[in-house]
Amino acid sequence: PSVAVSGPEMQTWPLALSNEVLLKHSKNGLHILGVVKLGIVAKEGLAISELSGLAWDDDEEILYAVSDKGYLLHLKPVLSENRLIDLQVKDAFILKDDSDLPLAGDDIDSEGIELLRHRNDIRGDTELLIAFERKPRIARYRPDGSLAQTLSIPGFLGSIRNYRNMNTTLESVAHDAKHGIITAPEKLSENYSDNEFQIFNLAGEKWSFKNSGDAHGAITGMTATVDGSILVLERIFYNVFTGLRFSLHHIRLAEKQMYHRIVMDIGPEHGFFNDNFEGITHYRDKRFFMISDDNKHPLQRTLLVFFSIDGLDTPARIAQP
Repeated sequence: PSVAVSGPEMQTWPLALSNEVLLKHSKNGLHILGVVKLGIVAKEGLAISELSGLAWDDDEEILYAVSDKGYLLHLKPVLSENRLIDLQVKDAFILKDDSDLPLAGDDIDSEGIELLRHRNDIRGDTELLIAFERKPRIARYRPDGSLAQTLSIPGFLGSIRNYRNMNTTLESVAHDAKHGIITAPEKLSENYSDNEFQIFNLAGEKWSFKNSGDAHGAITGMTATVDGSILVLERIFYNVFTGLRFSLHHIRLAEKQMYHRIVMDIGPEHGFFNDNFEGITHYRDKRFFMISDDNKHPLQRTLLVFFSIDGLDTPARIAQP
């Protein structure tokens, strides 16, 4: 059953960044088109917080979000003159297992989301791909939170010993037109290089590219664009005193090689100090949504950011070993 959360219980606040901060973003080719803060809403036992994955359904005009706590939200961004001014929560569902029971224990930790058949001008056929941590896996879900299928993933990705810990496994998922469903470990174990990220598809093919934060970098989000390229969100955490930094990597996969460049860098000087961005999705044209995970911490926020990126030209080629 769904848990309705729209109505007077919903709390949102549009945030205005200073002209100085907006100018800093624009110089980097990033144009902020609106920021909305989402308050924690509790209804029928469901607290809307810890949002970590985001996906836009163009056919249904729904923005899906998943919570670390195993919830699926149906959101409705309110836009005016191509700017984000508000956000409505239309519905919420608890993710189910193959017995149609709510996920429990280590099965709960839903982190990344991608959609299939969401831009084909046919309503009612959208399917969700959800990536999970703790028990690393990728599963196909219906929009009502019911499980359709748990997918087979390469054995390397299914083994906890290949990750730094249980909380750094599969944080993201995307769909590449040529290479199918792809995913990336948030952070591999100490046996692997801290200087590179690894991208895998379900057939076991692998691509690598240099990260920005070396040992301090971790993949938190991923989204496919309509031109067949991928944007990968990297979080860089040094310590609690320096705040969080983020890089956005633009990649294009090819046979035995890939193309890569960095199109965005965000740090505390851009108005986001402790905001933990974990979800990103392509909206339309060069516009995107990004969301932060508040971790249920009083010093962190759930922010939905609407922005556009200049260029997105083909990045440079990287030969694979």
